[in-house]
Amino acid sequence: MLLAALAAWAPLPFASVQPAARTALWVGVALALALAAPAVARRPGRLRPVAIPALSLLGLAALGVLQSLPWPPALVRLLSPRHAELWRRAGELLTGAGLDGAGLNLETSANAVVGWPRLTLEAAASRHTALACAALAAVLLAAVLAGRQRRHRRWLAAALVGGALFQVLYGVRGWLARADHIWGVPVPGIADRLRGTFVNPNHVAYLLEIALAVTFAAAWWALVHARREVSLERRLLFVAPPAVVWLLLLTGLVLTGSRAGLLAAVAAAAVQGVLLALPKRRWGLVPLGLAAAVLGLALVAGLASGRGFERLTGTSLGEVTEGARAQVAGLTLGLWWSYPVTGSGLGTFADAFTTVEPAGMPGSAWTHAHNDYLELAATGGLLALALAAAGLLALLSRLRRVLVAGRRSEDRAAALAACGALAAVAVHEAFDFALVLPAVSFALAAVCAAAAGARTLSPRRPSGGRRPVEVDGGG
Repeated sequence: MLLAALAAWAPLPFASVQPAARTALWVGVALALALAAPAVARRPGRLRPVAIPALSLLGLAALGVLQSLPWPPALVRLLSPRHAELWRRAGELLTGAGLDGAGLNLETSANAVVGWPRLTLEAAASRHTALACAALAAVLLAAVLAGRQRRHRRWLAAALVGGALFQVLYGVRGWLARADHIWGVPVPGIADRLRGTFVNPNHVAYLLEIALAVTFAAAWWALVHARREVSLERRLLFVAPPAVVWLLLLTGLVLTGSRAGLLAAVAAAAVQGVLLALPKRRWGLVPLGLAAAVLGLALVAGLASGRGFERLTGTSLGEVTEGARAQVAGLTLGLWWSYPVTGSGLGTFADAFTTVEPAGMPGSAWTHAHNDYLELAATGGLLALALAAAGLLALLSRLRRVLVAGRRSEDRAAALAACGALAAVAVHEAFDFALVLPAVSFALAAVCAAAAGARTLSPRRPSGGRRPVEVDGGG
């Protein structure tokens, strides 16, 4: 219940980006995990489904802390020559050793003035990012425990989808009025696109994509159960609610004007269609998700007279391949080569990018790369990429297990929702950076961990041909 309440609340205070709201969210997550501690003490195996993803996030947190600590100069030169060079230059600048020609030992001088070097350009930013990674690990652990019970997953899904619907309703109100404020607070930005309680319309699109994936899975589950009903009325009672909610969310997504968001939603629906076909090799279901997305978009376009599609249809190939974001991506890749192993420091992209940004580059100050894969490489290096890949692969393996061998169709629907949400965010992250928003990262982590916590059946049948045995925890 507490996690569900947090899922509904997190997007409301400007996506919980402000320090007070972010702290309240993470404290709530810690409380939820503490309340579940007695159950974990009795059955530690219940955490197994997300053990590797949680350890991966804790590894990223440890990396951020280690980056922020001072290290012997010889070790820094070995791990990150670029950091060592910047440290030496700082000492040279502060002592004037490079100006008076006194032949001073620059390393000794730098030690005396600025202390030992660090593997980050901004220690406070790396520590802050480390704390966020640790908090997300707590979300995984708390949500996987909630995911063992169907009613808890239902509460969590209802809160998340309900919160997304509120974003649409509140956002439409502001969109129609071309309002330049949120909750009465003047907010600069784009007033002619739906943004809900988010400052950036592209970022509220992330939450809507995740909710769309959850609703698509709910519609599939409802369709499975509707087939068992005899009367048409009862079938409609099963299928109509998730279908209507899905269309409302899709309408909100279109009104955000997020081009990457639309692409991500279509890709997620296509992936979910493929996943529905895989377990029993029903290949006729492969185009189901894509067809649903296309038909839904066509319906929304017809009802809205094409409004919301202007940015998508007005996008040229040159804007994609030669625009400012493409230029930033190339510069970020070059930044990675400057810090290949340890990165510039988690959370330091804004500081690091100024060292490679050319004069007169279009756009405002680039605080993020608008490509989280490249940004993670640039700020965390190969170490961060390896940790993230290990956690993601383990999570996907567990979700596949639940999708194939979930004890109930509702368990399999939870895995379908998580896979769709991951697919949507994976596509969108190539063009944006909303996972740094606590509300978005919380929602994705909660959906995935709750699905991973679903119970599965062993593929081995006991003697006598009885029902497969249930597997507790990792399956």
